[in-house]
Amino acid sequence: MKRGSAVYAVKTATTLALLVVILEALAYTLGFPHVRGILEALASQAQQGLLVQDIAVSLSRWAIGFSTGTVLGIALGVFTGRIQRAAFMFEGLFVFFRGIPFIALLPLTLFVFGISESGKFFLIAWVSAGVSWVIAHQAAKNIRNRVLWRMQVLNISTTRKIFQIILPSIRYQLFTAIRTSLSLALIVVAVVEMGGVYERSTGRWWSEGLGYRIFRSYDVGDLATMMASVLVLALLGLVLDQLFQYIWNRVASVREQYLAKRVRRRLRSLDLGKAHTYAGAKEALHVKALTAGFYGYPIIRGVDIEIAGGETMAIVGPSGSGKSTLLRAIGNFKNRGFFVHGERRLGNLDIGDARIGVVFQEASVLGHMTVWDNAMSGIAEPTEADVQRVGEMLKRFGLLPHAHRLAEYLSGGQRQRLAIATALAYKPALLLLDEPFGALDAITRRKMQEFYFENVKGNSTALFITHDIEEAILIGDHVRIGTRPDAPSFPTGSSEKPEVREFTPAFVEQKKTVSDALHREYEREGGVC
Repeated sequence: MKRGSAVYAVKTATTLALLVVILEALAYTLGFPHVRGILEALASQAQQGLLVQDIAVSLSRWAIGFSTGTVLGIALGVFTGRIQRAAFMFEGLFVFFRGIPFIALLPLTLFVFGISESGKFFLIAWVSAGVSWVIAHQAAKNIRNRVLWRMQVLNISTTRKIFQIILPSIRYQLFTAIRTSLSLALIVVAVVEMGGVYERSTGRWWSEGLGYRIFRSYDVGDLATMMASVLVLALLGLVLDQLFQYIWNRVASVREQYLAKRVRRRLRSLDLGKAHTYAGAKEALHVKALTAGFYGYPIIRGVDIEIAGGETMAIVGPSGSGKSTLLRAIGNFKNRGFFVHGERRLGNLDIGDARIGVVFQEASVLGHMTVWDNAMSGIAEPTEADVQRVGEMLKRFGLLPHAHRLAEYLSGGQRQRLAIATALAYKPALLLLDEPFGALDAITRRKMQEFYFENVKGNSTALFITHDIEEAILIGDHVRIGTRPDAPSFPTGSSEKPEVREFTPAFVEQKKTVSDALHREYEREGGVC
């Protein structure tokens, strides 16, 4: 027997033993029925067919109300969590409705639905929808901005955004929502089945169900049957909870295995070792009078930037000087409270219509997707040439052996390399890079710099933010100091490879020039260098 199974068996036996002790203690102190009497009542109910019937009826009520309410609650939660206008209009109302105890709605449901089954379904669905909405709403509301900005640059459809990115991104919170809803719905089933015990109806379910059996047994003084029904209801809740967890984990495992098998099958067709073009757009970037900040307070003001087609501008500057804000403003990556004013064009296109690749300091990869699917996510209709190019790039980035794995299993450095690969995969017209190599070790960082120099620089227009002066000079065609409108900018003017260039006198002189300018910027900002 495996150790896990043995532990589970011991835990189950301990639980049963403690339950027997508690029931016997209640019998001797409060006059409850003994365990033997409860078991006899349970056997009697089973022989009469009442036990199976009660379980079937309660489960049917639970399944209808739980499934309806949970699906509705999750849908509304995602709706109000992601759409600000919806949250403004409905969030307060939903919070108010959820605050109404479901037990207080019993008279209302009798008034509206009478003694029909519809009233029971309504109350079960009400509670399920309430708890599902709260959890889904908060989860959707708190999705990381970088995930949303990535969806923005990929320019995917609304349907794909919801079902392939938003819902999978909050899957762990949805697991909690469904599991909580499951338990609460079963509690409501018991309560609504206790209501109307003395009513008469032609409805075939009216006087059936575990809740009815609990109340009716108490009414006639049959405490053994009452306790038996209570324990069956508890066991039913435990079984449903464990079954749900098993199904959830099993589906996740099967899905992961399917994705891995599909990617492995795709990788067999790769013909690696060939040269590919990873960038090929040379539209110039024009930024004029750009102002951006939060809640009316500007972080950058009146910034003008011109980057010639195919060139890379590297920006260095003190922490807090607005470098990341500048990148967000150019890419139009907004969230609550963030505002942007000014002109941003790529060639003749407004920035909103341009094909942008972005890499943030914190890697924004989709953990529920495989490494391969992350890299291919921005290519709407991939050709065989796209497949070969992405495969070769993953190989060069050291990610091909992990292509079949979910991205959530990658290390921090691997995730950052995947983020870079994803940004380059669909050959964007503009690259916005915020410390793209900052999370990498020294050797990997140098390899990525060399890859950029050989395959991207000169072939794609890019804004490259870094705190490393040497990297700025090696990568950039121009190095800009900070984000002030009058910030100095220095041309680097060299086509030598990084491993050659960094030992030349010209590089040393440029490094001193940039370093002195950065010192002056620190002094201007009142910081410490």
